[in-house]
Amino acid sequence: MKSRKSSLVLLLAALGLAATTAMAGTPGITGTYSGYYDLTVRHDSGAPGGTAMGIGTQSELWEFDFDQKCAWFSGGIVQAQPPMSGNYDYTVGNFVRGEGKTFPIDDHGDGTYTVYYRFNAQNPNFNSPVANVSSTLEITQSGTSLVISTIDMEVDDEFNGVVGTVIPTGYGFPFTAERDWSGDAWHDTGVSLNCP
Repeated sequence: MKSRKSSLVLLLAALGLAATTAMAGTPGITGTYSGYYDLTVRHDSGAPGGTAMGIGTQSELWEFDFDQKCAWFSGGIVQAQPPMSGNYDYTVGNFVRGEGKTFPIDDHGDGTYTVYYRFNAQNPNFNSPVANVSSTLEITQSGTSLVISTIDMEVDDEFNGVVGTVIPTGYGFPFTAERDWSGDAWHDTGVSLNCP
């Protein structure tokens, strides 16, 4: 009986240690990285996790400079999901300097990073809406590589159960259009971003 209690105590201690050492994301990343992302545009439809309204047709390039605190995402094409249809270009850029330009990234010190950018969905059915938005990313470093995923974070630090951040009303998007960016990046000394 005594050995069972000792085993149980050791097991609980190990679980407690594992829980305290497990951490989501890596704070304080430095250096320059490049890699590829996939994009899913989600809508808060009331369904768990929301509804995918657009899915990127291929992986696209992104670059990060954590020393200068900026990022760049190439544009791409999303394929609309039912009930909508068609393929539509999108661009990502800077609030002021426009599409294709670098934009700021903030390190929150807890393994999450927020990017602030201009998102343009070039869908003529909705007058090609443009919005100044943000997305909060969980970035985990492993050696010289990064694993990057979007988390549910609204501008008021609340959560709505859908990965991404709602585009505020008034920008002309037909639904909440929460951008779910996910991908990888690798340490790349050849990255040379013109940061704001």
